[in-house]
Amino acid sequence: MFRYKIKHPIDLIRPFILQPLCWKGNNFLTTRSRKKFFLSFGDAITCILKQYKCSPEKDIVLMPNFFCTETLTVISRFLNIVFYKINDDFSIDTKNYFEQIERHKPRVIWNYNFLGIPFTEAERKKIKDLCAEETIIIEDAAHYILHQEEIHAINSHHFYIDSIRKHSSFLGSHLINANFIPQKDMVENWNIYKTKACFYRLTQNFIDFCFYFSNAKLFSILGNNIFLTLNDIIGNYSRPTLGENVSYFGYGLLDLQKIRKHNKNLALIYNHYFQKLKTPLIKTLPNEVIKKSRLTSYYPLFVEKSILRLLEQYLEKNGIFASQLWKIENYYSGLNENLYDSFIVFPLTWLIQEKEIIYSYKKMKEFFQNHKQ
Repeated sequence: MFRYKIKHPIDLIRPFILQPLCWKGNNFLTTRSRKKFFLSFGDAITCILKQYKCSPEKDIVLMPNFFCTETLTVISRFLNIVFYKINDDFSIDTKNYFEQIERHKPRVIWNYNFLGIPFTEAERKKIKDLCAEETIIIEDAAHYILHQEEIHAINSHHFYIDSIRKHSSFLGSHLINANFIPQKDMVENWNIYKTKACFYRLTQNFIDFCFYFSNAKLFSILGNNIFLTLNDIIGNYSRPTLGENVSYFGYGLLDLQKIRKHNKNLALIYNHYFQKLKTPLIKTLPNEVIKKSRLTSYYPLFVEKSILRLLEQYLEKNGIFASQLWKIENYYSGLNENLYDSFIVFPLTWLIQEKEIIYSYKKMKEFFQNHKQ
């Protein structure tokens, strides 16, 4: 049974784009340099660290102690890692953060929290006071959509990096606020790695297209598997690779404000239904925190560790994509291990409708009813 009716020829291409278009030019990323658009978040990171000739023997990076450990491995090739604390509710322990800056005087500071809640103006001023002019500051916007008014450069080496594949059908990462153009011999324009990544992205878009029209569980499972396969290869190439033109120009046509508002509303709808489950085995974030956040890629749900894997498997069998955000693939002393195993995430995309969230809620309800028995 088809869930979607074609009313206009353009309806045939909308599933490939998967987002609303904007012809008014309110996407500020269209004014950014094509030469600073990379295939992935990892490629953009590698470019910065190579550009500044960072070395683990002499340079320190201050990182959050809740982060993708595979990306930490990439960063450790260039920098000596020191952590600041992330609390169990995803917030930054600002007292510890500032203490670590004062203690270690890092060459690179990596600002990240999963909810995307920015520093206050007073906190930004304190960072500026503690840092040298040449301190490299990286704002990690991989899990949210960035708006132009949210860019607050503390110095001339303050960068923002996004990851558009998390919230769109395109592939790439913008290196924003960079005051340099990558040298030609530092980056690659095309290689096997890029070919494979683009192939998997196109395959996933085609499968999403099929699911969009048919609502068949098989396509949902296939799409999730392709996403995870792409996740394994993306950003793992030794030389920074530039993104492709279709994603660069296509993403520039998206109405990012509308997408961000829509995805934030989805997170609140998830919260509304999951709060009805009334079980001590899960916990939702307060609505006020979600409203204050910049969640646009994933909705987090805290789950008791003893049932987390069982719940993941149950949802997967029912065609629902929900998993841990990161697993500890490579161990680093000082990580907030408890946080890695305390929650699962559900996707936030333009195609998700309330009825799909209700379906997830009903399957969760079934799971907890069976678990009691």
